[in-house]
Order: sequence, then C-alpha cells, then structure tokens
Amino acid sequence: GGAESRAARGLRAAGLEVGLECQVGGAGARLSNAQRQKLALARALAKNPRLLVVNEATQGLDGAAQARVLDGVLEAAAGCLVVWVLPPDAERGRFERLLVFSEGRLARDESAAAPAA
Repeated sequence: GGAESRAARGLRAAGLEVGLECQVGGAGARLSNAQRQKLALARALAKNPRLLVVNEATQGLDGAAQARVLDGVLEAAAGCLVVWVLPPDAERGRFERLLVFSEGRLARDESAAAPAA
C-alpha cells in the first residue's frame, strides 16, 4: 500500500499512548482531557474530511503542546478547509483569515496575504 497518512500515524500514536485494549470508559471518561482532545482530532483527521471544524481543541494544553497540535492538525488537514474556533488569547498567525464574532454577530473580518510559516 501507499505511505501511511499523517492522520493515521496520529491516530495510531494516540491509541498507543493509552493502549489499544485500554478500557476508556463512557465517552473516554478514563482518559485525560488532553488524551480525549488528541484522540478526537486524530479520529476526525483519519476520515480525510473536506471540512474540519475544531472548537478550542487545544484548550487546557500548555503553549508548546498547543503549537504542536495546531501544527500537526494543519499539516494533516492540508487541502481541507479548517474552521478553528480560538479562545480570545490564542495565536492567530497560522490562519489565512480571522473572523471575530461578538454577541452572535461578525465584528471583524481580517484576511492575510498568506499564512505565517
């Protein structure tokens, strides 16, 4: 077969972190928040979606872990439209377009010439 996709490798890594035979409980109750977040992202990416909506997936992770998750997801989702909901204090430089909503309405629309490397 072809080369294993980054998403598949991420899913495997997330599974191996807790063990493939591990009883994770209802809705992953026995996993840490970070493990649940990583596993949910890996499962979504393994489906090779055309659209990926990510809602504060790095909340609760330290800055270095947030950057690694963001980099990994954006790399694995190349060619996919990614809508990433960020907390107000999050790094925004990796995104082509920033939409800021306030009280349910679009407050600001910022587009960049190209995403930061």
